[in-house]
Amino acid sequence: MGYQGEEIRGGSFRGGEQGFFVQQDIVLGGKLGLSRKVFQQEQKQAEAEKEEQQVRVLNGVRIFYFQGLAAQQMLDLRHKLNQITQDALATAIQLFNVGQADQPDVLQEQVEADQSDLAVIAAEQNQRRVWTALAANVGNPLLPLSRLEGNLEEIPDVNPDQWLQSMLKDSPAVKIAQLGTDR
Repeated sequence: MGYQGEEIRGGSFRGGEQGFFVQQDIVLGGKLGLSRKVFQQEQKQAEAEKEEQQVRVLNGVRIFYFQGLAAQQMLDLRHKLNQITQDALATAIQLFNVGQADQPDVLQEQVEADQSDLAVIAAEQNQRRVWTALAANVGNPLLPLSRLEGNLEEIPDVNPDQWLQSMLKDSPAVKIAQLGTDR
C-alpha cells in the first residue's frame, strides 16, 4: 500500500497528480518452493564454508606447530654447537698460553665462536617469530613461549594416492563448489 504524488503544488487547480496504490506479489508456478530449495542449498553451502574455515584453521595450527617444533629443535642444536665452539675457544686460548698454538688459531676460534653466538640469536628470533604466528593462529596472541612436545623424526606413513582421494572426496572446497552448482 502506498501514496504517490507528483506536481502536488502545480496544475490549474493546484492539486497536481496524486494517487493511492495497493500492490500484492503473487508467486505462481512453484517459484516459492524453488526459492525455499535455493535457500536450503545456500544454508548447506554456508555450513560447508564453516567446515572449510575450521579445516583451514586446524591445518594452520598443525603447520605452525611443526614449524615451531623445528625452530625449537634448531635452537637446541645451535645452543649445543655454541657450547662446543666456546669450549674450542677456551682450549685454543689455553694452548696459546702454553705456546702450543699461534695467535691466528685463537682468532679463528674467536670468529667461529662469534658466528655461533649470532646463529643462536637468529635461531631464537626465528623461534619467537614462529611462536607468534602459532599464537595468532590459535587466537591467543598473548600465549607465552613454551616447549613443544613431539619428534620431527617420527613422520607418519602417508599414501599419496589415498591422500588425494580423501581430499577429492572430503574437501570442504569441493563440497562448496558442488553446492554452488546445485543451488
